[in-house]
Amino acid sequence: WELPPRTGAFAQTHLDQGLTNNQIAQRLFISPSTAGVHISHILTKTDTRTRQEAAQWGREHGLIYHRGAPPRS
Repeated sequence: WELPPRTGAFAQTHLDQGLTNNQIAQRLFISPSTAGVHISHILTKTDTRTRQEAAQWGREHGLIYHRGAPPRS
């Protein structure tokens, strides 16, 4: 099971950095509530309860990687 590419990119660039909904909203020019909806969808799709768990799920499934390390194929 995989997340859609855009959702994975969202997770990689925002969720793993520990950004708040307000910080995500400012970066993407969306409302904080819209950012929260995106996070909620990610948590549901990954069957996780926290942003940290979702970020870990993303790392384990090759969607999120540490800076300098290439994504897993």
